[in-house]
Amino acid sequence: AVQAAQPALGGVPGLAVGSEIVPRLDTAHIRKVCERCARIHVVAEAGTEYSALLAGRAQSFVDPCSNDDPYPEMLWSEMVAFFGSYHNRAVRLPGGRYACARALAAANLHFLAGRSLGQLCHIVQLAVSQRQVLGYLDGHVVPYFQSEAVVKQHSAVLQQPAWSLKKDTMSVADLSQARECLRSILASSPEAGGVPLP
Repeated sequence: AVQAAQPALGGVPGLAVGSEIVPRLDTAHIRKVCERCARIHVVAEAGTEYSALLAGRAQSFVDPCSNDDPYPEMLWSEMVAFFGSYHNRAVRLPGGRYACARALAAANLHFLAGRSLGQLCHIVQLAVSQRQVLGYLDGHVVPYFQSEAVVKQHSAVLQQPAWSLKKDTMSVADLSQARECLRSILASSPEAGGVPLP
């Protein structure tokens, strides 16, 4: 169980939406610099990804994309309790894995104490992709029960559109309205029976 004195994320300074600014980097340039340095060993990864490792040192990095889950069940149960609590229902963390991990580190949550930033990135990844503790909504990381995935699942069960995810103000046409609109477009085309395409 989560301790009663556990802080809510909303009250932690620096966790306001948009408070995390991560600069864009020229990764191709950084790779070239690393490849020219004798103290750095560049390892090709999938696609255009790469890792830059210190030469002659044991690898101790955490792969944030790994599906392996080395964390104790107690961490996950406390994380579920924390993000499932009434006080944290409105939490909106930055949408990127790194920015979200930094926000969690800044919150000083007891169940994440002592974890490296790499581990926190991995925990965020697992919490979203495997454990369904966190999810995404409007580009932010939120408690899973408030995520787009849950809204879509609920709508699918009801065989209804996910209205709450609709972002524009245009009404949705039914099949008869769509047919009538298509007839109108075809009838108003400058060429008989043809509609110009861009």
